[in-house]
Amino acid sequence: MIYIFLFAFSLFKLDSTITYGISNSLEGKVGDIVFNTATISGNRESILLYSAIFTVIGDSTDIKNQRGALIGGAITSGLCSLIKYAVNRKRPSGSTTRWNSSFPSGHSEMSAFIAVYFGSKYPEYRVPLYLWSLLVGTSRIYLKRHWVSDVIAGYALGALGAYLTIRFYDKH
Repeated sequence: MIYIFLFAFSLFKLDSTITYGISNSLEGKVGDIVFNTATISGNRESILLYSAIFTVIGDSTDIKNQRGALIGGAITSGLCSLIKYAVNRKRPSGSTTRWNSSFPSGHSEMSAFIAVYFGSKYPEYRVPLYLWSLLVGTSRIYLKRHWVSDVIAGYALGALGAYLTIRFYDKH
């Protein structure tokens, strides 16, 4: 995890070139639709909606998994917010507040958490979950809300949070 954060920090100087290169190469009407939709699918409100639906339609095993995801996801998301506050990095679009700064990407963190956590519980959905997470992270770059290094760090934080939740919470 530390190595991934160091790698992400090392990209800070290249971030502008990589981020704008990705965003500009994908730019267009289709890209706007796809990436705006992907960003919405990865925001906290959407994820809470998925959780509520999953809890209502799931069986007892699903509800236990959902409980673990809510606890681990909340802790990981809180840590992401604390890091954002500490780093206070401006977004590519220029806008930022201290609690909503660019580094790391919260959308990427949460989508990686969901992909890794639920991918371990439901292996048949692992590939679609990982592809969705990749799309969410790419959408944040495309929309110029995050630098590439923000997304990489968000993925690392989310994956680590899911791993720790699986390892410690689910064992009890």
